[in-house]
Amino acid sequence: MKACGFFRSFNGKMRRVEGMALSLTPVDTPECSVFSRLLARVLSTRLLLLSLLCGLCVVPTFAASPLNLDEEADPKAVREQWVAWATKLAEPILDALDKRELKLRMPVETRSVHSPIPVYNPDRSQFTHLEALGRLLIGIAPWLELGPDDTPEGQLRGRLAEAARRAIDAATDPKSPDRMFFGKSNQPLIDAGFLAAATFRAPRELWEKLEPRVQANLVTCLKETRIQPPNRHANSQLCAAFNELAIARGGEPRDDSRLFFPLESFKKWYLGDGVYGDGVELHNDYYNSYVIQPMLLGVLDEVAHESEELRQFHREALAAARRYAAVQERFISPDGSYPPIGRSLIYRAGAFQTLADIALRRELPEAVISYGEDGTVFMVLQAAVPPAAVRTALTRVMRRTLDAPGTFDENGWLRIGLAGHQPLLAETYISTGSLYLCSAALLPLGLPPDDPFWSDPYTPTTSEKIWGGDNDVWADRALYKLPAPETPLEVAVRVARWQLAQASDRDYLHLRAWEHAAFWIGMTDLADTEGAPADFREIILEMGWHNRWEPLSHPFNADDHAITQAYLWMARNGAGKAALAPAIATFDHVMAKLPRVSLAITQPGTSRLYKDRWSWVDALFMAPPAMLELSRQTGDMRYRDHAMREWWATTDFLYDSAERLYYRDSRFFDLRDEQGNKIFWSRGNGWVFAAMARSLPLLDADGPDAKRMRRVFVEMAERLVELQKDDGYWPPALLAPEGSPPETSGTGFFTYGLAWGINVGLLDRERFEPAMRKGWSALQRAVHPNGKLGFVQRVANRPGEVSKDDTHYYGVGALLMAACEITKLDVRTGKK
Repeated sequence: MKACGFFRSFNGKMRRVEGMALSLTPVDTPECSVFSRLLARVLSTRLLLLSLLCGLCVVPTFAASPLNLDEEADPKAVREQWVAWATKLAEPILDALDKRELKLRMPVETRSVHSPIPVYNPDRSQFTHLEALGRLLIGIAPWLELGPDDTPEGQLRGRLAEAARRAIDAATDPKSPDRMFFGKSNQPLIDAGFLAAATFRAPRELWEKLEPRVQANLVTCLKETRIQPPNRHANSQLCAAFNELAIARGGEPRDDSRLFFPLESFKKWYLGDGVYGDGVELHNDYYNSYVIQPMLLGVLDEVAHESEELRQFHREALAAARRYAAVQERFISPDGSYPPIGRSLIYRAGAFQTLADIALRRELPEAVISYGEDGTVFMVLQAAVPPAAVRTALTRVMRRTLDAPGTFDENGWLRIGLAGHQPLLAETYISTGSLYLCSAALLPLGLPPDDPFWSDPYTPTTSEKIWGGDNDVWADRALYKLPAPETPLEVAVRVARWQLAQASDRDYLHLRAWEHAAFWIGMTDLADTEGAPADFREIILEMGWHNRWEPLSHPFNADDHAITQAYLWMARNGAGKAALAPAIATFDHVMAKLPRVSLAITQPGTSRLYKDRWSWVDALFMAPPAMLELSRQTGDMRYRDHAMREWWATTDFLYDSAERLYYRDSRFFDLRDEQGNKIFWSRGNGWVFAAMARSLPLLDADGPDAKRMRRVFVEMAERLVELQKDDGYWPPALLAPEGSPPETSGTGFFTYGLAWGINVGLLDRERFEPAMRKGWSALQRAVHPNGKLGFVQRVANRPGEVSKDDTHYYGVGALLMAACEITKLDVRTGKK
């Protein structure tokens, strides 16, 4: 056993653990039981983790795992094996870069170095170091992104992430002897793209935690790749696209010609059944996995929100990748071998990056079954690919390709080959650094240990079941067509399912604060929409029953009253009078005890925000629609009268008739932004615009309250159309659109209100429908493939930052309301 220089060792402990490890070296004899071999593997892996945490890196002199590792016995041990492989691949590169000695230490093997016959190979020393770093990180980045924690694996992960950041510094620092070549050649363009993609796979650990100096150096290096025109007839142009995304993230202008041309190319090069051409023709190799599909999906992850066409392409590319992943799982034989076809075979397990990526995304295909009228199975349209079967398959591939004798040299560097050292398998563009694309098979390490991929018990692979004679395997079926564009209702159902799934063990039953109330209100709209899943109605009713239809405990705070809108829907849909009683008690208390103070949200003599009256604009969504509905159901008009009296008091206080917008609360009357604009918050105005859409149907259409509210609603609608951005979103600060990010909660409420106004004839369809459709397009583009709605500004009281991954229940609620109103409009007008 050798101690390497990644961390310092201390000799006393090392002598003891070295003796233990050597005594556990597995022996392939009949007397060596499966149990003892597994025990040896587990202990030696844990020894490796322990030794790293003690301040040293230990590389065993025996293979990283015995060839007969029993993956059926213990999923935890399998994960430890993956961690050991990741560490073994990372240690030589990160240790050398930590000391800025990579160019001194790393061998540059090509096919000519150890070839048994004389062969030509060009010098690759200029390129191989960037290949090694970029390709290593693209595989282990999701694992590093899990961040450090108190477990041995988490502490190791934290150390490796720190080492990776130092490695990026060494690779991009102009004063570093290991500063890498990013200049005029197709090879650095490709591997800069891998490095850029790694920083998107680990945005926190490999980008946000970089020092500003290192971020700037990385962007400078990526800009150097622009001197090389991308090959517009091959996969490498996707790497150029990733470089542009990273450059733009660093604050520099984006060259869209290098970003969107590759997307246009691969949209044309789709050949069917989950396969793209590498150019216009099919190549029998693994480049759909080495580069094309993972990089294509990664680029689309970042730009799908920019247009309806890109969002649809994202859905199509994901469907293709899911099919290709299913095919890849079937490629892997029970012994971990797979067809040795095509070029770049020496990337080893990197041939299964698409399978690993789809597993990481939790997008592995699930069974789709068609049933006959008598309930029997008519056809399996799509066979399931269980996560545990993929774990088994990838483990076997890595064991077969990484543990073969001769795979690593005496210093721990990879050597050319697929099953050991086979230099003649290399092409002229292959060198030592190229080989580290094998790390891409490790992508599922980015799933936490309690994910089903890691926690589910052993599941055999499809190939294993078929060749083992199992008779419960269904026929494979091609992907005959890519998904059609989704209807608003389909989007709403997918988003609602995702949001419900985020609460483990049905914890959604406990969610009744204002943030969640908007979601439940949207769910009631969805349950009332023709074609919605029947179980949504039952889920809503169960939530109310679970909470005994009780709002939260602050008697005057309108935020706590919002959930009663969902409870009152339940009263009309099966819960009966029991669901009315808590609302009646709550609002009776409000009317009897309401403090008579001003509507200023800050009051003299106290530092707390004063919310006993509706002193903030959000409140007009939270309570008034519930009180109006309560009057309709009980016939007691006191609730309506109170709601309208307070509504107009708040409107008179917060509504700016010149701007035709509401201030969020009294603190904003005199505030101005850096450009001198008044501050009108998008979501705040969205709350009240949606509140009018929900309140007007509950008022006497000919009464003074309805007439005045209709006038304010139309005024706001006209102003909102003026303020909508070209991309369909409304900016978080309505009067400050320049450079503003997408934001979906305000956009969702505005889109809902516009659709409702068109549906009831209050807004002219010809004038307002284009804005409504643009708003819906923007909302659709913000939905991730898994159903997560992004770009939802976090809980706040004013405009603020927002990112693609920000989400919350109230944003989903706004989207559900909008989708339901648009569905009504489409049904009424015959739009398909």
